[in-house]
Amino acid sequence: MVFASFLVTFREALEASLIVTIVSAYLRKIGRTELNRYLLAGSLAAVLASLALGWAIRLIYGELEGPATQVFEGTAALTATIVLTYMVFWMGRNARAIRHEIEQRVDIAVSRGQTYGIFALAFVAVVREGIETVLFLTGVFFLDPSGTVIGITLGIGTVLILVMLLLKGTYKLDIRRFFKYSSILLVVLAARLPWFCVHELIEAAE
Repeated sequence: MVFASFLVTFREALEASLIVTIVSAYLRKIGRTELNRYLLAGSLAAVLASLALGWAIRLIYGELEGPATQVFEGTAALTATIVLTYMVFWMGRNARAIRHEIEQRVDIAVSRGQTYGIFALAFVAVVREGIETVLFLTGVFFLDPSGTVIGITLGIGTVLILVMLLLKGTYKLDIRRFFKYSSILLVVLAARLPWFCVHELIEAAE
């Protein structure tokens, strides 16, 4: 499960980073770089909210015993499968329009003087990816805890390096091709989760 957790973490963290980068670049384009602090604040708040969700799930799981544990694990795997499938199809439909939609929202927030709009835009974009990541990795974690942790670490580290290269202009990423092929891999990897879900629910019923 190292590769699965790596791919999910890498894809989701990169997606969030690209959205934040698009907003930052557009603020620079329109001469409103002072609003970057709201962008950063919204992003950090989203990361903290995602970590809080992961911690809450861990606490809940730690309190469970017997069949309740299997039910929780099976439900987590089913939820991860649904979230992942939705994520893949949503990105497939909206990938081309994301930049234009984000820039429109920034224009609206700036024109109305709603600085909190930049905060909210960053928060919603990043927390959505964070929640998706937490829900999927919760299901994967039950299959391979140590592998999941290793995959998360590698995924975050790779994204940080890639974002720095993108910002410096030393590397160009074909975003549509990346999401196309990573979506195929995610669907293949997620196919294992429903079987795990069924297995855990059957054990709970016995």
